[in-house]
Amino acid sequence: MTNRLWEYLEDYFNATNNDYIEIKTDQDTFIVEPIYNCDNSEIIDFAVFHGSYATTVREEPDIWFWEEIEKTL
Repeated sequence: MTNRLWEYLEDYFNATNNDYIEIKTDQDTFIVEPIYNCDNSEIIDFAVFHGSYATTVREEPDIWFWEEIEKTL
């Protein structure tokens, strides 16, 4: 995940009360959810769901999902 995408998602979730964002791409739909610290004051990671697969930035920062999401946004 690039810093640019992280900042975009962070800004999106800080500006809305949404629990997730659904992103439709050429590779189907991705669901991205923020992961907050223990007092919900800061986003510390993002989870992404694609079909039955789920991962986080921390687990797979370079998975192709993030590139596909960034191209679409």
